[in-house]
Amino acid sequence: MKLGKLLTLVTIVSLLAVSCNDPLFLGSDLLKQDQVGLGYTDTISMNTTTIRQDTFQVYNPSVKLIDAFLVGNYNDTHFGKTKATTYLQYRLGTTQFPDFTNTKFDSLVLGMVYDTLKVYGDYAKETTLNVFALNESMVSTSSYVSDKSFNADPSPIGTLTFIPNPTQKISFTEYHSGVKDTINTNQMRIRLSDQLGMQLMSAPDSVYKTNDNFLKFFKGIKISAQSENNGMLSFLPLDLRSKISLFYSRNDTSFQYDFIVSSLSARTVAFEHDYAGAFVEKYINSGNKSDSLAFLQGMQGTLVKVEMPYITALKDKIVNKAELNIYVKEFAGESPLFRSVANVLLSEKKDSGKFVSINDVLVAISVGGESGLSKFFGGTLVEESVNGQKRLKYKMDISSHIQKMIKGSEDQSLYLTVYRRGESANRVALYGTGSVLPPQLKITFTDSIQ
Repeated sequence: MKLGKLLTLVTIVSLLAVSCNDPLFLGSDLLKQDQVGLGYTDTISMNTTTIRQDTFQVYNPSVKLIDAFLVGNYNDTHFGKTKATTYLQYRLGTTQFPDFTNTKFDSLVLGMVYDTLKVYGDYAKETTLNVFALNESMVSTSSYVSDKSFNADPSPIGTLTFIPNPTQKISFTEYHSGVKDTINTNQMRIRLSDQLGMQLMSAPDSVYKTNDNFLKFFKGIKISAQSENNGMLSFLPLDLRSKISLFYSRNDTSFQYDFIVSSLSARTVAFEHDYAGAFVEKYINSGNKSDSLAFLQGMQGTLVKVEMPYITALKDKIVNKAELNIYVKEFAGESPLFRSVANVLLSEKKDSGKFVSINDVLVAISVGGESGLSKFFGGTLVEESVNGQKRLKYKMDISSHIQKMIKGSEDQSLYLTVYRRGESANRVALYGTGSVLPPQLKITFTDSIQ
């Protein structure tokens, strides 16, 4: 994965904040430093709250923000209802001008390769997906955020009712330059409108001379889920095998012409969240800083805010290491199909209102890319055993940022968010301030020399 993409991704993630109500909760351990000036504390109190996430950028023409695009109408007992709708702009698949002279239309097919790592939940139930032709143009030189939708024709150009099996490879035939080829891949295939296919074949030659001309003729598609399900599907539109294929024949010889989503195509996903009646509803923006639970969700879901207002009590200390641990609350009897968030990030909120990843995150990425993020910052889901009992937690090294907070040069609030949230449907419940396993900040420090 390219560093540029990662840096952009992490700079758009939301903030984590840390706070407490009573400075006495800092603990007596601060008074037990040895004479050398070394000290340790793990009793700094913190408050956690669950908040709704703002929109964020999912398409930028300068950098690829997401690879996998979610589609679904997902009902989660704990996190409510979520809809994910994907919008794609197609371009000419080759500079070679298609010759439809004396040909017969056969079919028009949409193929979408699955991202088997990003599908989520109990999706293997009967599902109906619809494909619509856009009436509104997508602009590839513009940026789009996570709730942007585009006007589409109300009548679908393709519908598929099926039971998804993303890991199963299917076989189908392609005909490039009249040569028959059998393809085996894990993809969803939807036959599109014959009328649209014949319109593409009968279009004026000028339509195929430039991509600009073609995009005026065919603006793109919208893919949405008609039926409610317990999971989300995920697709890779930039995969070379993901395309719209126009099949036609001449004198009993079959041909095809492909329309593709390229790196120059606009592509976006729009999220809608409805928490009414869900378990999480009473926790969102509750204002109760002693909630026993906090909820983190991908897409445009919820964030966890942690506040730490008395961190400046350590103003005369030099931080050697600061490690934040946040513990996972597992729901009894929940299916393993509902995986917890694999990676989390921490960000701060600037005066401009923008969310910016903390320095510890950015340094980790600059040193080692994506692997450096988990190696030097952490944020991955780890398991530990305490008195023979297993528990899961997210562990993060935030030494640099804590030092800045102590000095008062940074706000005392941070946000915990899902890494690559625009392509992740994962969610997790966390133990909050008022729980048996509240968040814990472990700090080793040295007294500063006056």
